[in-house]
Amino acid sequence: MVTVPAALNSTALTLSSVAGLNAGQFVAINNYVGLVTSISGNTINLSPPLPFEVPINTLVTSTATPAGFFVTVAASLGTTELTLFSAAGLEVNQFVAINDYTGLITGINNETISLSPPLPFNVPEGTIVTPTPTPAGFFVTVAASLGTTELTLFSAAGLEVNQFVAINDYTGLITGINGDTISLSPPLDFDVEAGTIVTPTVLPDGFFVTVPAGQGAIELTLFSTVGLNVNQFVSINGILSLITAINGNTISLSPPVTADIPAGTIVTPTATPQGAFVIVPATINATTLAVNATTALSVNQFVTINTYTGVITQIVNNVITLSPPVPFAVPVGTVVSPAATPNDTLATPAASGSTTLTIGNASATGITNRSFVSVGGQTVRVSNVAGNVLTITPALTSSVPVGTRATIAPIPTVNAQANAIASASITLVPASSAAFFLVGDGVEIAGTTPEFGGGPRVVTGVNVATGQLTFGAPTITLPMGGTVKLLP
Repeated sequence: MVTVPAALNSTALTLSSVAGLNAGQFVAINNYVGLVTSISGNTINLSPPLPFEVPINTLVTSTATPAGFFVTVAASLGTTELTLFSAAGLEVNQFVAINDYTGLITGINNETISLSPPLPFNVPEGTIVTPTPTPAGFFVTVAASLGTTELTLFSAAGLEVNQFVAINDYTGLITGINGDTISLSPPLDFDVEAGTIVTPTVLPDGFFVTVPAGQGAIELTLFSTVGLNVNQFVSINGILSLITAINGNTISLSPPVTADIPAGTIVTPTATPQGAFVIVPATINATTLAVNATTALSVNQFVTINTYTGVITQIVNNVITLSPPVPFAVPVGTVVSPAATPNDTLATPAASGSTTLTIGNASATGITNRSFVSVGGQTVRVSNVAGNVLTITPALTSSVPVGTRATIAPIPTVNAQANAIASASITLVPASSAAFFLVGDGVEIAGTTPEFGGGPRVVTGVNVATGQLTFGAPTITLPMGGTVKLLP
């Protein structure tokens, strides 16, 4: 009987009597079984620690040594060795279970067993080590490093070349078997401990490569091509390619693969991408592309081709004309995808004389009322922004096609002369530059002094026909002429 209560995780119990108990003997307390590691007076020391509080008068009963084998020297997390009361009956390449851990005995030295993989937790004295059946599948007997392509198993009997196996969350193809060593592709992407289970698995969905291919390859040899068709798209590691030919179990692809392709790589059929794809290769700086269909495309629509964005200016049959030219060669199978109009780019053409511009997203460009904008070699002033439509002044002097960028331009400075020695207005040179000014603009007039009406002024009137800007009092004196600059 317990005479002194013990706390959770305690390793000592004081009893009314220890008569008949010995170190190395197991005792049971409720559903706990522990090893008596030592006795001092009426106090017994136990391993593992108690998993609950033990009140006074709790009964402690001697019990038979549990089935299996038990630890006599505590071991730390990460260790690969355990010392047992006895290792008699255990064998190398036998599996054992310790709590929820299953490991392989890789060596036995007297009563010490070596385990793989390392223990994932601390193991106290008295912990039970129980022999367990070999797990389903095949297990590794020699640890292997990240990047290896070979694994040595306890037995490879029953495995076959071109069979897939799973190791944790890795799936690989057996490309060769030499005795009990299997060759795998792709290489392992983690270290593999002895005892790791290798499990045969079903063929992945899709088709898989049996002969490795280098970056830039245009052909891949598969285990089977049954079910694949010419002009069908496939995905290889997330990259799309078009099957241009099939010869036995070899497929020809365009564009070429963009990375090394190891054996075992999955080739997955995929739907034709939205938009269109190129059916005739095009050279660098091409302005026309022949595609499989144009039903999803239209004139003045923007498209992306890899990193390129351009606008379709014409469609004739299944040939699209693009602006600007495509700055790289375009192989067969390259996808032409519809795209949104870029923020600062004209979404519709603007004719000569137009006073509006429609761009992709005005709010994302920083263009606001009173901004200056450069478009198609012309500088204009924005007098209003309504959604993505910019009202401009002066009107365009030449047409601007879809796809032209409209970018914020610097504030101009224009020449001016006084209408009289002292005047409330000035005339701009040339007169057409008056179109850049709006009523309410703040301007700075150089060539005058503050006492003669110079310095910052506010425009109260604009006459585009005469080039005249009007200001409030005081009058302006420009005896030698000067310049007018808009203030930010």
